[in-house]
Amino acid sequence: MTIIKKLCICILLLVLFSLNIGCTNVGAIHWGKEPMAILFMDVWASPPTDIWNVTKNWYWYEWWEYKLVPNFKTKVLPLLEYARANNIEVIFTTGGYELAPELNADLIIDSGTQLDNYLKRRGITTIYYAGYASNLCILIRDTGMRTMDYLGYNVILIEDCSLSVPRTSYSYEEAMYEINTKYGGTITFAELKQLVE
Repeated sequence: MTIIKKLCICILLLVLFSLNIGCTNVGAIHWGKEPMAILFMDVWASPPTDIWNVTKNWYWYEWWEYKLVPNFKTKVLPLLEYARANNIEVIFTTGGYELAPELNADLIIDSGTQLDNYLKRRGITTIYYAGYASNLCILIRDTGMRTMDYLGYNVILIEDCSLSVPRTSYSYEEAMYEINTKYGGTITFAELKQLVE
């Protein structure tokens, strides 16, 4: 390799790192200072009894009470408060169900096309996801990670502000593998704070 080629590679690497394109997750593209939004997916007021059979899906109700409710109180609500205090764009999706009243949801978008149009108008290129569930709706909904990645957004899961539903055909491990290898990866609430501040 000639000295000129080595010099060009070094300059390219310096430019990439100065643009904050370096990453800590294997699948991460570039997260940090670019315009961002946090999308809170399906933070419902109560379990969807019309699709969750109490007898057949008792474990989902147990999950709701013992995992989701504590996660909502200790992670999701503090994240929302932090986002609003730091002027980060906040968007909610409902999946057709009533959202938890504590959210004071003011911007609800349930269509991928509407979300895409809204984000483009605002110049937002990165979507951080929080809410439920990381192995279902956060991935597969038309406002979810798969669709929005396809549309060119950098999509990242705030992992500790989300949970996976138990006993589904797509496990937590499979979802995390997909998110970390195909999309922008995962981040914690604490890491998000470091990026913002």
